[in-house]
Amino acid sequence: MYIPAIGDVVKDNGYSVVVVDMKNYENIGSCSYDRKYLLCDLEYLEQNQGIITMSDLERHGRWVTIRGTEFPCIEKVTDVAPFSSENVECKMIRQKTAKTVTVWE
Repeated sequence: MYIPAIGDVVKDNGYSVVVVDMKNYENIGSCSYDRKYLLCDLEYLEQNQGIITMSDLERHGRWVTIRGTEFPCIEKVTDVAPFSSENVECKMIRQKTAKTVTVWE
């Protein structure tokens, strides 16, 4: 049984996608799988390597939920190198713009 890891290239409905993120909702007492995987198109990631925001990844990918006692059969793509993923802390900084407020009496 193959369980994908972040950075793996897998098949999703015949298309090659990359596992970009995973949310795990299982705990030590769980008897079944309860997790979400963010899958993003391989072509998008090949063209846009470097720092990519999570909102961009979610826009070009989709979340897949896996629940149950048996993990579904997932095909790993073996002829494409996996990706490395690293979290980077950043801030959005922009200068504020002036507003004109009209008050009617």
